[in-house]
Formats: sequence, C-alpha cells, structure tokens
Amino acid sequence: MDMVSPDFIHKLRNELKKNPKSQLFAPLSEGLRKSGQLHEALQIGLKGLNFHPKFAAGHLAVAHIYFDQNKFSEALEHLTQAVDISPENILAHKLMADCYLKLKNPKKALRSYKMVLFLNPNHEKAKQAVKKLESLTADEFEEEVFEKLKLKPPEDNKEPQKLSEIMVERTISLIDAFLARNDIDKAKESLIEAEKRLGHNEELLRRKRLIQQVTENTPEAITPLPTKAEQARELIDEKINILQKILKNIENQPLDK
Repeated sequence: MDMVSPDFIHKLRNELKKNPKSQLFAPLSEGLRKSGQLHEALQIGLKGLNFHPKFAAGHLAVAHIYFDQNKFSEALEHLTQAVDISPENILAHKLMADCYLKLKNPKKALRSYKMVLFLNPNHEKAKQAVKKLESLTADEFEEEVFEKLKLKPPEDNKEPQKLSEIMVERTISLIDAFLARNDIDKAKESLIEAEKRLGHNEELLRRKRLIQQVTENTPEAITPLPTKAEQARELIDEKINILQKILKNIENQPLDK
C-alpha cells in the first residue's frame, strides 16, 4: 500500500478543522487509508458524505476503505452512487469490477471492466480481465451449475423466485459456454435438464430455438449468443446512458458568475 506523507495528512487535518464541511475530507480519508488508518479514514469519509452526499470522490474514498476491509457489498453501495453521480469515473468502475470478482460474480465484473475499457481503451488490466472472463470455458463452472440444478428449493423458502432466477442465469451461462465451443450435445442435455427443473423460460426458449437451427443446419440467421452481439448491444446502451448522464451533469453545473 502506498504511504502518504504525514505532513500532507497533517495539513489536510488542519484545513478540515477550519472548515468541517470542506470536501477535503475525501483526500484526507484516502490518505489515511493508504497509511493503514482504516478506522479513522472511514469515520472521516462517512462524516464528510453527510455534508456532501452527491460528491462522487467521497463515495469512492469510502468504497476503497470498505474494499480494504473486505466489505465488498458495502463498497458496491457507495460505488453505485459514485458512478450514478459521475458516470465517467473510471476509478469507480474499476473498483466496482474488482468488488464483483471478490463476490464471485464474473458476469457483472465483466460488464464493469468493459465500462473501464470504454472510458480508457488502453487500460491494460481491464483488457486482460475482459479477455480472461470472456474466455471462461464451461468446464470451469459446469460442476457448480449441475449441483445447483440437482437442488430443489425448499417449500418454506422465503425467496423461491430469487433462487429460481439465479439457477436460470447459471444454467444459461452453462448452455452458452457449450454453444460457444460448439458442443451441441452437451448444450442440448443442459437445456433438457433445465426445462425439467425450472420450467419454461424465455431465455431457455431462445437457446432451444438456437440449438434447433444449428442442428437442422437452417440458413436463417438468428439472434447471436449474449456473449457476443447481445453483450455488445448492452454495452452500447450502457455507453449511451453514461453519455446522457454526463451531458445532464454538465447542463446542471451552475455557471460561474
């Protein structure tokens, strides 16, 4: 962890004492974090956000502290606010991707890393992460998905719908991985098993049509796999939303008198 000059921290402390509502709480909180003083850094960061709840840098500073404390869900709460306030904040998107990886959510991690590349196409770590996440084979998560399929939600489960959605998502990922490597037989087996256990689902139906057209060798073009065209369209929509938010933020900025 990079150390920060004690003199720098001392100066920021003094400035914040003179003006407790100053936005200098963010760099002070970050400096304390880098110096390993996480408890004080968090206290200062949260107190500062009480005065400046719409300050993206403040939310990012607090998120960094939570990340260092291995509190990734708490970090994501602040990162979500940071990117909503400042959609072009590449540091927030990068840390968000790292949080999703720690929480074992590669799909959302991939999406966040792609946003980093949108904002900085030359970001090496993001490029490597995207390449690795997109190249995952079915073998790396096949066993986990099949284990989930074997489990039946208990009757007294308070959130059966949520559990079902998770199982559908994981099954679709497995089927897509088989299709991506042209293993049609395993894709069909996974789809049949999923329909037995999860019932009819729009996404499963789309995969079924895809498999049928592939096996029948029909010349008609169908919707490409989500890992390719659909993800690209989703990213484009995300880019448009970000640009719209950036423009809105610019329009809302008060003119200097």
